Amino acid sequence: MVGSTRPQLRVWRMVGGARLHAEQVHEAALRNPSGSSVALGRGAGELLVSAVDGGAVRLWRLRDGGELPALTGHRSRPTSVSFLPDDTGTVIVADGSRVRVWEPAAARGTGIPDMRRGVPSPGSEHAGAMAITAPGEGAVVLAAGNRAAVWDLAGRHLCDESGLSVISSVDLRAAPDQEIWLAVGGRHSSYGPCLRVRRLADEAAVTLPLDPRQDSTVGAVALATTGGAVRVLAADDRYIRRWDVTTRLPLDGLHVTTGMVEHLAVVETPGAAPFLIATAGDSVWVWEGAEPGTPIRFRLPGGGPARAVAGTHDTTGGRRFAVATSAGVFAGSVEEPVPEGGRRVLYPLTETLGDVRSLAFRTTASGQLVVVAACRSRVVHEWVVDRQPEDRPVTDRGFEVYGVLAAPSEAGLLVAAVGLERMDLLRLDERRV
Repeated sequence: MVGSTRPQLRVWRMVGGARLHAEQVHEAALRNPSGSSVALGRGAGELLVSAVDGGAVRLWRLRDGGELPALTGHRSRPTSVSFLPDDTGTVIVADGSRVRVWEPAAARGTGIPDMRRGVPSPGSEHAGAMAITAPGEGAVVLAAGNRAAVWDLAGRHLCDESGLSVISSVDLRAAPDQEIWLAVGGRHSSYGPCLRVRRLADEAAVTLPLDPRQDSTVGAVALATTGGAVRVLAADDRYIRRWDVTTRLPLDGLHVTTGMVEHLAVVETPGAAPFLIATAGDSVWVWEGAEPGTPIRFRLPGGGPARAVAGTHDTTGGRRFAVATSAGVFAGSVEEPVPEGGRRVLYPLTETLGDVRSLAFRTTASGQLVVVAACRSRVVHEWVVDRQPEDRPVTDRGFEVYGVLAAPSEAGLLVAAVGLERMDLLRLDERRV
């Protein structure tokens, strides 16, 4: 039963044989004052109860009243919930014009199913990254608040990282041995601005503090895995700090002169020389080999600052990048000759889209250079570089897209469109008109 004047869920058990009477076995407060839908079911031999509570579906274990992770990320406010009658704990949710099926993940030591988890901190913008190990295989991470959640490409929850009090940046990288590494940057309650790095296959993470005296967070983080070592980079005001993850020893850092480092991206492609991209103030800076040295500078149209940056290698190993500012989205090439006057040129993909929140740049199997962007609209924007600039919006997602992640697939791109409460995985065929 759900009370509506004081939102709460109550469950009774009928006992007493011929003279039945009700015995209350569970009570929980609900957050949303409107009516709700409830259901009883079983999972791994345990009796479970679920209730729609605002935009989420919450679940409890009746044996001890323990609450399981909520099911979040629905397209609209759920209107009904039920269990399949098969002791699997599978939950069915009416979500607008859709029906969603939430399957339980593997048991975690107690024999009780841990339901597939929704996006961290629903209602917040998310930092994210994607890594591919083979066609159709890899992982994606989203982070907000104090939690980063990792899923495989089939949507199965793999792990959480919650060792920081605030997570503001993430990176996910497949090493040459196909092991996937995760780095999160933010703030630790005791150590101040801090990084945590782990291999997905391991539970333990390496913690790397910057300076406990600083009242700040790590706003940009990147992983580098070529050259036989795993390295992590972090933005620290006008500096880029670097560490060897295995030894935890600091490496020589990098420095920019145009303001605080806002974005970092390490670009690694088999058979090509890696490079590091950073944005700061009115400039994009590029380091060859992602190592200390004299960087190459590109000035941003309109004077910056950058809203997002991403990079890729073309089929000849050329180093390409795309950057978004309030003046539009622009593409650049490190190999392009410097014109007279010494100022490198960035070419516009669009000068009408000035509110880009997220950007991805990838090379497809056929060699197309594709940029995708999210700008809080209901579509993902797409451009093919080295052609006449043309915005090819991807079909209306039905929700506002704040973030976009991408990786090459056999027929084009695998794209993650990220909203405040959900993420869709899309396969974009490069042969489409």
